[in-house]
Amino acid sequence: MAKTEREYREDIVEIGRLVFQKGWVAANDGNITIRLDADRILATPTGVCKGMMHPDDLIVMDTQGNKISGRLQGTSEIGMHLTVYKMRRTSKRWCTPTLRWRRATPRPAGS
Repeated sequence: MAKTEREYREDIVEIGRLVFQKGWVAANDGNITIRLDADRILATPTGVCKGMMHPDDLIVMDTQGNKISGRLQGTSEIGMHLTVYKMRRTSKRWCTPTLRWRRATPRPAGS
């Protein structure tokens, strides 16, 4: 049986919490989307810590990137997610964590 929109919202919140707890993203980094149907995408909003999201923070967008519902603003990265959904019609979920990397090489003196 297919999940409800509410269940998908809870899934995204849980994924956000996990990637934040593992240190894979810092605060507002990255985005998570789920294709609800042929016309709607459920997405994380911009400016919200992935570790502290609430299901009601998420937004619903159409396949052109226009917000259908939600009180917060949509992510500027939605175009990348929409491109993947258009190219891979069978894709249902997409996550783009902005990974935190440490500089591995020493900096020159004085820099």
